[in-house]
Amino acid sequence: MKTKYTKVWSFLCATLMVCCACLFSSCDEDVNDWGVDASHDRLFAPLVYETMQVSSTSVQMHYSQVVTATRYVFEFYKDSLEFLPENFYRTDTIYADTLTVYKDDASPAKVEYATLFGELAGSTQYCVRMKGLDENGKASGYLGVAFETPREQLFESATPTTESVTFTWTPTDRVTHMLLFDYVNVAEDPGATPRWEYVVRDEPIELTAEDIAAGSKTINGLESGTNYKVQICYNDEVRGEYTFKTLGLGEGIVIRVPWESETAVVDMDALMEEYEVQGASNLTLEFEPGKTYNINKWTLPSVDNLLVTSITTDQSNRPIINLPQISLSSSMLSIAFQYVTIDAKDDDSAYFFQPGSLNIGSITFEGCLIRNIKRSLLRTSGGLNTTNITVCNSVLQRIGWNGYGLINISGTNTIERIEVTNSTLIDMGDQLMDIDGGIGEVIFTDNTLYQPVETSNANGLGRVFRFDNWNKIPASPGHVTVSNCIFAGPNGEVTLNAGGGNYDYFDYSDNCYLTSDVPTGGSRFEAINTLELTSGDLFVDPENGDFHFNPATEIPAGVKSAGDPRWQ
Repeated sequence: MKTKYTKVWSFLCATLMVCCACLFSSCDEDVNDWGVDASHDRLFAPLVYETMQVSSTSVQMHYSQVVTATRYVFEFYKDSLEFLPENFYRTDTIYADTLTVYKDDASPAKVEYATLFGELAGSTQYCVRMKGLDENGKASGYLGVAFETPREQLFESATPTTESVTFTWTPTDRVTHMLLFDYVNVAEDPGATPRWEYVVRDEPIELTAEDIAAGSKTINGLESGTNYKVQICYNDEVRGEYTFKTLGLGEGIVIRVPWESETAVVDMDALMEEYEVQGASNLTLEFEPGKTYNINKWTLPSVDNLLVTSITTDQSNRPIINLPQISLSSSMLSIAFQYVTIDAKDDDSAYFFQPGSLNIGSITFEGCLIRNIKRSLLRTSGGLNTTNITVCNSVLQRIGWNGYGLINISGTNTIERIEVTNSTLIDMGDQLMDIDGGIGEVIFTDNTLYQPVETSNANGLGRVFRFDNWNKIPASPGHVTVSNCIFAGPNGEVTLNAGGGNYDYFDYSDNCYLTSDVPTGGSRFEAINTLELTSGDLFVDPENGDFHFNPATEIPAGVKSAGDPRWQ
Protein backbone atom coordinates (compact mmCIF):
# COMPACT_ATOMS: atom_id res chain seq x y z
CA MET A 1 0.00 0.00 0.00
CA LYS A 2 2.82 2.27 0.91
CA THR A 3 4.49 1.53 -2.42
CA LYS A 4 1.36 2.52 -4.31
CA TYR A 5 1.13 5.90 -2.53
CA THR A 6 4.79 6.52 -3.15
CA LYS A 7 4.38 5.95 -6.89
CA VAL A 8 1.38 8.27 -7.04
CA TRP A 9 3.25 10.97 -5.12
CA SER A 10 6.26 10.65 -7.37
CA PHE A 11 4.05 10.96 -10.42
CA LEU A 12 2.40 14.12 -9.12
CA CYS A 13 5.74 15.73 -8.32
CA ALA A 14 7.09 14.90 -11.76
CA THR A 15 4.01 16.36 -13.40
CA LEU A 16 4.31 19.56 -11.33
CA MET A 17 7.96 19.98 -12.29
CA VAL A 18 7.14 19.62 -15.97
CA CYS A 19 4.42 22.29 -15.66
CA CYS A 20 6.75 24.67 -13.87
CA ALA A 21 9.40 24.15 -16.50
CA CYS A 22 6.92 24.95 -19.21
CA LEU A 23 5.72 27.99 -17.30
CA PHE A 24 9.19 29.44 -16.75
CA SER A 25 10.22 28.73 -20.29
CA SER A 26 7.17 30.61 -21.54
CA CYS A 27 8.37 33.77 -19.70
CA ASP A 28 11.23 34.00 -22.14
CA GLU A 29 8.85 34.61 -25.01
CA ASP A 30 8.08 38.34 -25.84
CA VAL A 31 4.35 37.87 -26.05
CA ASN A 32 3.57 41.62 -25.27
CA ASP A 33 5.62 43.10 -28.08
CA TRP A 34 2.78 44.78 -29.96
CA GLY A 35 2.97 48.02 -31.97
CA VAL A 36 2.42 51.57 -30.57
CA ASP A 37 -0.48 53.74 -31.83
CA ALA A 38 1.19 56.81 -33.35
CA SER A 39 -1.57 59.06 -31.99
CA HIS A 40 -0.45 58.23 -28.44
CA ASP A 41 3.28 58.44 -29.08
CA ARG A 42 3.81 61.86 -27.46
CA LEU A 43 5.27 63.69 -24.49
CA PHE A 44 3.38 64.01 -21.26
CA ALA A 45 1.38 67.27 -20.99
CA PRO A 46 2.30 69.75 -18.22
CA LEU A 47 0.85 69.09 -14.79
CA VAL A 48 0.14 72.83 -14.33
CA TYR A 49 -1.07 75.41 -16.86
CA GLU A 50 -2.93 78.53 -15.72
CA THR A 51 -2.96 82.32 -15.82
CA MET A 52 -1.18 84.10 -12.97
CA GLN A 53 -1.91 87.74 -13.74
CA VAL A 54 -4.02 89.38 -16.43
CA SER A 55 -3.72 93.06 -17.33
CA SER A 56 -5.26 95.06 -20.15
CA THR A 57 -2.31 94.40 -22.48
CA SER A 58 -0.57 91.33 -21.09
CA VAL A 59 -0.97 87.95 -19.41
CA GLN A 60 1.45 85.99 -17.27
CA MET A 61 1.22 82.22 -17.82
CA HIS A 62 2.21 79.72 -15.14
CA TYR A 63 3.08 76.19 -16.30
CA SER A 64 5.10 73.15 -15.27
CA GLN A 65 7.97 71.61 -17.19
CA VAL A 66 7.54 69.04 -19.96
CA VAL A 67 10.57 66.95 -19.05
CA THR A 68 12.22 66.46 -22.45
CA ALA A 69 10.77 69.53 -24.18
CA THR A 70 13.18 71.95 -25.82
CA ARG A 71 10.50 74.51 -26.66
CA TYR A 72 6.95 75.47 -25.75
CA VAL A 73 4.40 76.70 -28.29
CA PHE A 74 1.55 79.03 -27.23
CA GLU A 75 -1.30 79.61 -29.69
CA PHE A 76 -3.53 82.66 -29.07
CA TYR A 77 -7.15 82.87 -30.27
CA LYS A 78 -9.35 85.99 -29.95
CA ASP A 79 -13.04 86.66 -29.34
CA SER A 80 -13.99 83.02 -28.89
CA LEU A 81 -13.93 80.21 -26.35
CA GLU A 82 -13.03 77.76 -29.11
CA PHE A 83 -9.79 77.17 -30.99
CA LEU A 84 -11.17 77.87 -34.45
CA PRO A 85 -8.98 78.84 -37.42
CA GLU A 86 -10.96 82.03 -38.05
CA ASN A 87 -10.22 83.20 -34.48
CA PHE A 88 -6.48 82.50 -34.61
CA TYR A 89 -4.43 85.52 -33.50
CA ARG A 90 -0.76 84.53 -33.17
CA THR A 91 1.78 81.92 -32.06
CA ASP A 92 4.57 82.54 -29.56
CA THR A 93 7.43 80.04 -29.14
CA ILE A 94 9.42 79.97 -25.90
CA TYR A 95 12.68 77.97 -25.85
CA ALA A 96 13.42 75.93 -22.74
CA ASP A 97 17.02 77.12 -22.47
CA THR A 98 15.79 80.73 -22.12
CA LEU A 99 13.46 80.03 -19.19
CA THR A 100 14.14 80.86 -15.56
CA VAL A 101 12.69 78.52 -12.97
CA TYR A 102 9.79 80.11 -11.10
CA LYS A 103 9.34 77.23 -8.64
CA ASP A 104 11.91 74.45 -8.30
CA ASP A 105 11.18 70.86 -7.30
CA ALA A 106 13.08 67.58 -6.91
CA SER A 107 10.69 66.03 -9.42
CA PRO A 108 11.45 67.38 -12.93
CA ALA A 109 7.77 67.24 -13.92
CA LYS A 110 6.92 69.61 -11.05
CA VAL A 111 9.43 72.33 -11.93
CA GLU A 112 7.40 75.46 -12.83
CA TYR A 113 7.92 78.48 -15.09
CA ALA A 114 6.18 81.86 -15.48
CA THR A 115 6.18 83.71 -18.81
CA LEU A 116 4.78 87.17 -19.60
CA PHE A 117 3.08 87.69 -22.98
CA GLY A 118 2.45 91.29 -24.08
CA GLU A 119 0.86 93.24 -26.94
CA LEU A 120 -2.67 92.08 -26.16
CA ALA A 121 -5.79 94.18 -26.61
CA GLY A 122 -7.94 95.41 -23.73
CA SER A 123 -11.54 94.25 -23.23
CA THR A 124 -10.88 91.12 -25.30
CA GLN A 125 -11.66 87.42 -24.79
CA TYR A 126 -8.62 85.19 -25.39
CA CYS A 127 -8.10 81.44 -25.43
CA VAL A 128 -4.50 80.21 -25.33
CA ARG A 129 -3.43 76.62 -25.78
CA MET A 130 0.10 75.33 -25.32
CA LYS A 131 2.19 72.24 -25.93
CA GLY A 132 5.80 71.19 -25.42
CA LEU A 133 8.03 69.74 -28.16
CA ASP A 134 11.33 67.88 -27.94
CA GLU A 135 14.31 68.20 -30.28
CA ASN A 136 12.78 65.60 -32.64
CA GLY A 137 9.49 67.45 -32.90
CA LYS A 138 7.58 65.04 -30.69
CA ALA A 139 4.86 67.04 -28.95
CA SER A 140 2.83 66.78 -25.80
CA GLY A 141 -0.93 67.05 -25.80
CA TYR A 142 -2.49 70.54 -25.78
CA LEU A 143 -3.70 72.28 -22.63
CA GLY A 144 -5.83 75.43 -22.89
CA VAL A 145 -6.92 78.37 -20.75
CA ALA A 146 -9.37 81.23 -21.36
CA PHE A 147 -9.34 84.77 -19.95
CA GLU A 148 -10.62 88.25 -20.70
CA THR A 149 -8.40 91.31 -20.51
CA PRO A 150 -9.75 94.36 -18.66
CA ARG A 151 -10.27 97.62 -20.51
CA GLU A 152 -7.01 99.38 -21.31
CA GLN A 153 -6.48 103.04 -20.46
CA LEU A 154 -3.57 104.37 -22.48
CA PHE A 155 -4.48 108.00 -21.78
CA GLU A 156 -2.48 109.54 -18.94
CA SER A 157 -4.10 112.97 -18.96
CA ALA A 158 -6.82 114.93 -20.67
CA THR A 159 -6.90 118.71 -20.49
CA PRO A 160 -10.07 120.28 -21.91
CA THR A 161 -10.52 123.97 -22.64
CA THR A 162 -13.61 125.79 -23.84
CA GLU A 163 -12.98 124.71 -27.44
CA SER A 164 -10.37 121.94 -27.42
CA VAL A 165 -8.90 119.00 -25.51
CA THR A 166 -5.31 117.78 -25.27
CA PHE A 167 -4.50 114.15 -24.50
CA THR A 168 -1.17 112.67 -23.43
CA TRP A 169 0.05 109.08 -23.18
CA THR A 170 3.34 107.22 -22.88
CA PRO A 171 4.74 107.19 -26.42
CA THR A 172 4.23 103.91 -28.25
CA ASP A 173 4.13 102.96 -31.91
CA ARG A 174 1.02 100.83 -31.28
CA VAL A 175 -1.43 103.70 -31.92
CA THR A 176 -2.88 104.76 -35.26
CA HIS A 177 -5.88 107.06 -34.81
CA MET A 178 -8.54 108.52 -32.51
CA LEU A 179 -12.32 108.39 -32.64
CA LEU A 180 -14.43 111.35 -31.50
CA PHE A 181 -17.95 110.75 -30.16
CA ASP A 182 -20.71 113.36 -29.79
CA TYR A 183 -23.24 113.07 -26.96
CA VAL A 184 -26.57 113.28 -28.76
CA ASN A 185 -30.25 112.60 -28.24
CA VAL A 186 -31.02 109.53 -30.35
CA ALA A 187 -34.75 109.42 -29.62
CA GLU A 188 -36.51 109.21 -32.99
CA ASP A 189 -39.61 111.13 -31.92
CA PRO A 190 -38.81 114.75 -31.04
CA GLY A 191 -41.54 114.67 -28.41
CA ALA A 192 -40.33 111.45 -26.79
CA THR A 193 -38.27 111.18 -23.64
CA PRO A 194 -34.67 112.08 -24.56
CA ARG A 195 -32.31 109.13 -24.97
CA TRP A 196 -28.70 110.30 -24.83
CA GLU A 197 -25.89 108.24 -26.31
CA TYR A 198 -22.32 108.76 -27.52
CA VAL A 199 -22.30 108.51 -31.33
CA VAL A 200 -19.02 108.23 -33.21
CA ARG A 201 -18.20 110.69 -35.97
CA ASP A 202 -17.62 109.23 -39.40
CA GLU A 203 -14.07 110.43 -39.91
CA PRO A 204 -11.31 109.12 -37.62
CA ILE A 205 -8.64 111.53 -36.40
CA GLU A 206 -5.39 110.18 -37.79
CA LEU A 207 -2.30 110.42 -35.60
CA THR A 208 0.75 111.86 -37.34
CA ALA A 209 4.28 110.61 -36.80
CA GLU A 210 4.85 113.71 -34.65
CA ASP A 211 1.77 112.95 -32.52
CA ILE A 212 2.92 109.36 -31.99
CA ALA A 213 6.48 110.34 -31.10
CA ALA A 214 5.28 113.01 -28.65
CA GLY A 215 2.54 110.88 -27.11
CA SER A 216 0.19 113.85 -27.37
CA LYS A 217 -2.70 115.08 -29.49
CA THR A 218 -4.89 118.20 -29.39
CA ILE A 219 -8.39 118.08 -30.86
CA ASN A 220 -9.72 121.53 -31.78
CA GLY A 221 -13.05 122.91 -32.93
CA LEU A 222 -15.15 121.64 -30.00
CA GLU A 223 -18.19 123.40 -28.53
CA SER A 224 -17.97 124.89 -25.04
CA GLY A 225 -19.81 123.21 -22.17
CA THR A 226 -20.36 120.06 -24.24
CA ASN A 227 -19.91 116.37 -23.44
CA TYR A 228 -17.63 114.27 -25.65
CA LYS A 229 -15.93 110.89 -25.68
CA VAL A 230 -12.61 110.03 -27.33
CA GLN A 231 -11.04 106.63 -28.02
CA ILE A 232 -7.42 106.03 -29.02
CA CYS A 233 -6.93 103.00 -31.25
CA TYR A 234 -4.35 100.71 -32.78
CA ASN A 235 -6.05 99.62 -35.99
CA ASP A 236 -9.25 97.98 -34.68
CA GLU A 237 -8.09 97.73 -31.05
CA VAL A 238 -9.36 100.35 -28.59
CA ARG A 239 -6.42 101.18 -26.32
CA GLY A 240 -7.94 103.98 -24.27
CA GLU A 241 -11.16 105.87 -23.71
CA TYR A 242 -11.98 109.16 -22.01
CA THR A 243 -15.21 111.08 -21.53
CA PHE A 244 -15.03 114.77 -20.73
CA LYS A 245 -16.87 118.05 -20.86
CA THR A 246 -15.35 121.15 -22.37
CA LEU A 247 -15.22 124.20 -20.14
CA GLY A 248 -17.92 126.81 -20.37
CA LEU A 249 -21.69 126.76 -20.20
CA GLY A 250 -22.42 125.90 -23.79
CA GLU A 251 -24.70 128.37 -25.52
CA GLY A 252 -24.51 131.92 -24.24
CA ILE A 253 -22.05 134.77 -23.92
CA VAL A 254 -18.34 133.97 -23.59
CA ILE A 255 -15.96 136.77 -22.59
CA ARG A 256 -12.17 136.48 -22.44
CA VAL A 257 -11.41 138.89 -19.58
CA PRO A 258 -8.73 141.34 -20.79
CA TRP A 259 -5.37 141.47 -19.03
CA GLU A 260 -3.12 144.53 -18.99
CA SER A 261 -0.55 143.98 -16.24
CA GLU A 262 0.03 142.30 -12.89
CA THR A 263 -1.09 145.45 -11.07
CA ALA A 264 -3.91 146.73 -13.30
CA VAL A 265 -7.45 146.62 -11.88
CA VAL A 266 -10.14 145.05 -14.06
CA ASP A 267 -13.36 147.09 -14.13
CA MET A 268 -15.88 144.23 -14.21
CA ASP A 269 -18.92 146.51 -14.25
CA ALA A 270 -17.68 148.28 -17.38
CA LEU A 271 -16.87 144.95 -18.99
CA MET A 272 -20.37 143.61 -18.30
CA GLU A 273 -21.91 146.77 -19.71
CA GLU A 274 -19.76 146.56 -22.84
CA TYR A 275 -21.00 143.06 -23.63
CA GLU A 276 -24.60 143.79 -22.57
CA VAL A 277 -24.79 140.68 -20.41
CA GLN A 278 -27.68 141.74 -18.17
CA GLY A 279 -30.55 139.26 -18.53
CA ALA A 280 -28.48 136.69 -20.42
CA SER A 281 -29.07 133.01 -19.81
CA ASN A 282 -25.44 131.83 -19.72
CA LEU A 283 -22.31 133.89 -19.12
CA THR A 284 -18.80 132.40 -19.18
CA LEU A 285 -15.84 134.53 -18.10
CA GLU A 286 -12.47 133.12 -19.20
CA PHE A 287 -9.14 133.95 -17.56
CA GLU A 288 -5.71 133.13 -18.97
CA PRO A 289 -3.50 130.66 -17.06
CA GLY A 290 -0.54 132.07 -15.16
CA LYS A 291 -1.75 135.67 -15.19
CA THR A 292 -2.86 137.76 -12.22
CA TYR A 293 -6.13 139.72 -12.34
CA ASN A 294 -7.08 142.33 -9.74
CA ILE A 295 -10.80 142.77 -9.19
CA ASN A 296 -12.39 144.90 -6.48
CA LYS A 297 -15.52 143.83 -4.66
CA TRP A 298 -17.84 142.64 -7.41
CA THR A 299 -21.62 142.58 -7.67
CA LEU A 300 -22.43 139.79 -10.10
CA PRO A 301 -24.52 140.64 -13.17
CA SER A 302 -28.14 139.59 -13.44
CA VAL A 303 -27.78 136.37 -15.44
CA ASP A 304 -29.18 132.86 -14.97
CA ASN A 305 -25.88 130.96 -14.94
CA LEU A 306 -22.39 132.35 -14.37
CA LEU A 307 -19.11 130.47 -14.83
CA VAL A 308 -15.74 131.96 -13.89
CA THR A 309 -13.06 129.70 -15.35
CA SER A 310 -9.56 129.25 -16.64
CA ILE A 311 -9.29 128.37 -20.31
CA THR A 312 -7.68 125.07 -19.25
CA THR A 313 -8.04 122.50 -16.47
CA ASP A 314 -4.30 122.55 -15.74
CA GLN A 315 -4.18 123.08 -11.97
CA SER A 316 -0.43 123.72 -11.98
CA ASN A 317 -0.92 126.99 -13.85
CA ARG A 318 -4.20 128.52 -12.71
CA PRO A 319 -4.98 132.19 -13.34
CA ILE A 320 -4.84 134.19 -10.08
CA ILE A 321 -7.87 136.35 -9.34
CA ASN A 322 -7.36 138.74 -6.44
CA LEU A 323 -10.99 139.12 -5.42
CA PRO A 324 -12.05 139.88 -1.84
CA GLN A 325 -15.82 139.57 -2.15
CA ILE A 326 -18.74 138.89 -4.48
CA SER A 327 -22.42 139.70 -4.01
CA LEU A 328 -25.66 139.19 -5.92
CA SER A 329 -27.93 141.60 -7.75
CA SER A 330 -30.65 138.97 -8.33
CA SER A 331 -31.43 135.31 -7.81
CA MET A 332 -29.52 132.92 -10.07
CA LEU A 333 -29.69 129.31 -11.21
CA SER A 334 -25.98 128.63 -10.75
CA ILE A 335 -22.63 130.17 -9.89
CA ALA A 336 -19.44 128.22 -10.54
CA PHE A 337 -15.70 128.85 -10.25
CA GLN A 338 -13.48 126.37 -12.08
CA TYR A 339 -9.67 125.97 -12.17
CA VAL A 340 -8.84 129.45 -10.90
CA THR A 341 -7.00 130.76 -7.85
CA ILE A 342 -9.21 132.97 -5.69
CA ASP A 343 -7.12 135.10 -3.34
CA ALA A 344 -9.06 137.35 -0.96
CA LYS A 345 -5.77 138.92 0.23
CA ASP A 346 -6.94 138.86 3.88
CA ASP A 347 -9.32 141.71 3.06
CA ASP A 348 -11.42 143.21 5.86
CA SER A 349 -14.53 142.25 3.90
CA ALA A 350 -14.12 139.01 5.85
CA TYR A 351 -16.70 136.95 3.94
CA PHE A 352 -16.07 136.04 0.30
CA PHE A 353 -19.74 135.41 -0.51
CA GLN A 354 -22.86 136.42 1.41
CA PRO A 355 -25.86 135.61 -0.79
CA GLY A 356 -28.42 136.77 1.76
CA SER A 357 -31.93 135.47 1.15
CA LEU A 358 -31.73 135.38 -2.65
CA ASN A 359 -32.23 131.98 -4.28
CA ILE A 360 -29.36 130.17 -6.00
CA GLY A 361 -29.77 126.79 -7.67
CA SER A 362 -26.17 125.74 -6.99
CA ILE A 363 -22.83 127.17 -5.88
CA THR A 364 -19.71 125.31 -7.04
CA PHE A 365 -15.94 125.61 -6.61
CA GLU A 366 -14.10 123.01 -8.70
CA GLY A 367 -10.37 122.61 -9.29
CA CYS A 368 -9.67 125.87 -7.47
CA LEU A 369 -7.07 127.18 -5.06
CA ILE A 370 -8.92 129.35 -2.53
CA ARG A 371 -6.87 131.22 0.05
CA ASN A 372 -6.49 134.11 2.48
CA ILE A 373 -10.12 134.65 3.49
CA LYS A 374 -10.40 136.36 6.86
CA ARG A 375 -13.57 134.55 7.84
CA SER A 376 -15.81 132.43 5.57
CA LEU A 377 -15.90 131.32 1.96
CA LEU A 378 -19.69 131.34 2.26
CA ARG A 379 -21.76 132.92 5.01
CA THR A 380 -25.53 133.33 5.30
CA SER A 381 -27.68 134.30 8.24
CA GLY A 382 -30.96 132.81 7.07
CA GLY A 383 -33.34 132.55 4.16
CA LEU A 384 -30.95 131.02 1.60
CA ASN A 385 -32.64 128.56 -0.74
CA THR A 386 -30.26 126.38 -2.78
CA THR A 387 -29.91 122.82 -3.99
CA ASN A 388 -26.23 122.34 -3.25
CA ILE A 389 -23.03 124.03 -2.16
CA THR A 390 -20.08 122.11 -3.60
CA VAL A 391 -16.32 122.32 -3.12
CA CYS A 392 -14.48 119.60 -5.03
CA ASN A 393 -11.01 118.84 -6.34
CA SER A 394 -9.70 122.01 -4.72
CA VAL A 395 -7.07 123.31 -2.29
CA LEU A 396 -8.26 125.58 0.55
CA GLN A 397 -5.71 127.52 2.61
CA ARG A 398 -5.87 130.09 5.43
CA ILE A 399 -9.63 130.44 5.61
CA GLY A 400 -11.38 131.46 8.84
CA TRP A 401 -8.27 132.71 10.58
CA ASN A 402 -10.42 135.43 12.19
CA GLY A 403 -13.25 133.05 13.09
CA TYR A 404 -16.52 131.71 11.68
CA GLY A 405 -14.90 129.01 9.53
CA LEU A 406 -15.08 127.80 5.94
CA ILE A 407 -18.89 127.53 5.62
CA ASN A 408 -21.09 129.33 8.13
CA ILE A 409 -24.86 128.84 7.89
CA SER A 410 -26.90 130.42 10.66
CA GLY A 411 -30.65 130.82 11.02
CA THR A 412 -33.13 128.74 9.05
CA ASN A 413 -32.35 128.00 5.40
CA THR A 414 -33.32 125.48 2.74
CA ILE A 415 -30.14 123.80 1.52
CA GLU A 416 -30.37 120.26 0.21
CA ARG A 417 -26.68 119.39 0.29
CA ILE A 418 -23.29 120.75 1.33
CA GLU A 419 -20.33 118.75 0.09
CA VAL A 420 -16.56 119.06 0.31
CA THR A 421 -14.82 116.26 -1.60
CA ASN A 422 -11.45 115.34 -3.12
CA SER A 423 -9.82 118.39 -1.60
CA THR A 424 -6.90 119.51 0.58
CA LEU A 425 -7.51 121.89 3.48
CA ILE A 426 -4.53 123.66 5.08
CA ASP A 427 -4.39 125.98 8.10
CA MET A 428 -8.12 126.37 8.59
CA GLY A 429 -9.59 128.40 11.45
CA ASP A 430 -12.38 127.97 14.00
CA GLN A 431 -14.36 125.15 12.30
CA LEU A 432 -14.91 123.81 8.82
CA MET A 433 -18.69 124.00 8.99
CA ASP A 434 -20.92 125.89 11.41
CA ILE A 435 -24.48 124.92 10.51
CA ASP A 436 -27.90 125.71 11.97
CA GLY A 437 -31.29 124.72 10.57
CA GLY A 438 -32.62 123.55 7.23
CA ILE A 439 -29.67 121.50 5.93
CA GLY A 440 -30.53 118.16 4.34
CA GLU A 441 -27.15 116.46 3.94
CA VAL A 442 -23.45 117.07 4.58
CA ILE A 443 -20.84 115.08 2.64
CA PHE A 444 -17.16 115.27 3.62
CA THR A 445 -15.19 112.61 1.74
CA ASP A 446 -11.73 111.96 0.27
CA ASN A 447 -10.13 114.99 1.89
CA THR A 448 -6.75 115.73 3.48
CA LEU A 449 -6.80 118.21 6.38
CA TYR A 450 -3.49 119.55 7.70
CA GLN A 451 -3.10 121.98 10.59
CA PRO A 452 0.50 123.27 10.79
CA VAL A 453 2.83 123.84 13.73
CA GLU A 454 1.94 127.54 13.71
CA THR A 455 -1.64 128.28 12.70
CA SER A 456 -2.92 131.61 11.37
CA ASN A 457 -5.76 131.48 13.87
CA ALA A 458 -4.31 131.71 17.38
CA ASN A 459 -6.87 129.12 18.48
CA GLY A 460 -6.13 126.80 15.57
CA LEU A 461 -9.00 124.71 14.26
CA GLY A 462 -11.19 124.22 17.29
CA ARG A 463 -13.49 121.62 15.77
CA VAL A 464 -14.25 120.00 12.44
CA PHE A 465 -18.03 120.44 12.59
CA ARG A 466 -20.44 122.51 14.63
CA PHE A 467 -23.99 121.19 14.20
CA ASP A 468 -26.16 123.03 16.72
CA ASN A 469 -29.39 121.36 15.54
CA TRP A 470 -28.15 117.79 15.12
CA ASN A 471 -30.49 116.46 17.84
CA LYS A 472 -33.55 118.53 16.94
CA ILE A 473 -36.64 117.31 15.07
CA PRO A 474 -35.99 117.47 12.21
CA ALA A 475 -32.23 117.19 12.61
CA SER A 476 -29.99 119.59 10.70
CA PRO A 477 -28.12 118.31 8.89
CA GLY A 478 -30.41 115.35 8.38
CA HIS A 479 -27.61 113.05 7.24
CA VAL A 480 -23.81 113.20 7.46
CA THR A 481 -21.26 111.17 5.48
CA VAL A 482 -17.57 111.26 6.39
CA SER A 483 -15.22 108.81 4.66
CA ASN A 484 -11.70 108.34 3.26
CA CYS A 485 -10.30 111.35 5.11
CA ILE A 486 -6.96 112.08 6.78
CA PHE A 487 -6.81 114.53 9.70
CA ALA A 488 -3.21 115.54 10.38
CA GLY A 489 -0.88 118.07 11.98
CA PRO A 490 -0.14 119.61 15.39
CA ASN A 491 -2.81 122.35 14.99
CA GLY A 492 -0.66 124.93 16.76
CA GLU A 493 -0.68 122.64 19.81
CA VAL A 494 -4.41 123.34 20.24
CA THR A 495 -6.88 120.49 20.83
CA LEU A 496 -8.83 119.52 17.72
CA ASN A 497 -12.39 118.39 18.47
CA ALA A 498 -14.51 116.34 16.12
CA GLY A 499 -17.53 118.53 16.83
CA GLY A 500 -19.24 120.89 19.19
CA GLY A 501 -20.29 117.74 21.03
CA ASN A 502 -20.38 114.00 20.56
CA TYR A 503 -22.70 113.62 17.58
CA ASP A 504 -24.25 110.17 17.81
CA TYR A 505 -25.63 109.82 14.30
CA PHE A 506 -22.37 109.55 12.35
CA ASP A 507 -18.80 108.46 12.95
CA TYR A 508 -15.36 108.28 11.33
CA SER A 509 -15.17 104.52 10.84
CA ASP A 510 -15.19 104.53 7.01
CA ASN A 511 -11.44 104.59 6.25
CA CYS A 512 -10.67 107.80 8.15
CA TYR A 513 -7.32 108.38 9.88
CA LEU A 514 -5.82 110.63 12.54
CA THR A 515 -2.05 111.17 12.73
CA SER A 516 -0.40 110.83 16.12
CA ASP A 517 0.59 114.51 16.35
CA VAL A 518 -3.00 115.81 16.28
CA PRO A 519 -3.84 117.09 19.80
CA THR A 520 -7.13 115.49 20.85
CA GLY A 521 -9.05 115.06 24.09
CA GLY A 522 -12.30 116.95 23.60
CA SER A 523 -15.26 115.66 21.60
CA ARG A 524 -14.22 112.36 20.11
CA PHE A 525 -13.51 111.23 16.57
CA GLU A 526 -15.79 108.25 16.99
CA ALA A 527 -14.33 104.99 15.58
CA ILE A 528 -11.50 106.74 13.70
CA ASN A 529 -8.23 104.91 12.97
CA THR A 530 -5.42 106.54 14.96
CA LEU A 531 -2.03 106.08 13.31
CA GLU A 532 1.29 105.54 15.06
CA LEU A 533 2.72 108.04 12.58
CA THR A 534 3.11 111.79 12.79
CA SER A 535 2.17 113.96 9.84
CA GLY A 536 5.91 114.29 9.14
CA ASP A 537 6.20 110.51 8.98
CA LEU A 538 3.16 110.16 6.76
CA PHE A 539 3.73 112.94 4.23
CA VAL A 540 6.76 114.08 2.23
CA ASP A 541 6.76 117.73 3.40
CA PRO A 542 3.47 118.80 4.99
CA GLU A 543 4.71 122.17 6.29
CA ASN A 544 5.42 123.18 2.68
CA GLY A 545 2.29 121.69 1.17
CA ASP A 546 3.55 118.35 -0.19
CA PHE A 547 1.15 115.67 0.99
CA HIS A 548 2.38 112.81 -1.15
CA PHE A 549 2.90 109.74 1.01
CA ASN A 550 6.45 109.48 2.34
CA PRO A 551 8.23 106.69 0.38
CA ALA A 552 10.59 106.14 3.33
CA THR A 553 7.68 105.19 5.61
CA GLU A 554 5.77 101.92 5.63
CA ILE A 555 2.23 103.15 5.05
CA PRO A 556 -0.75 100.93 6.00
CA ALA A 557 -2.68 99.84 2.90
CA GLY A 558 -5.95 101.54 3.83
CA VAL A 559 -4.26 104.91 4.34
CA LYS A 560 -3.03 104.92 0.75
CA SER A 561 -6.63 105.06 -0.50
CA ALA A 562 -7.63 107.86 1.88
CA GLY A 563 -7.29 111.61 1.60
CA ASP A 564 -7.27 113.89 -1.42
CA PRO A 565 -6.66 111.66 -4.50
CA ARG A 566 -4.19 114.18 -5.97
CA TRP A 567 -1.60 112.94 -3.44
CA GLN A 568 -2.11 109.20 -3.93
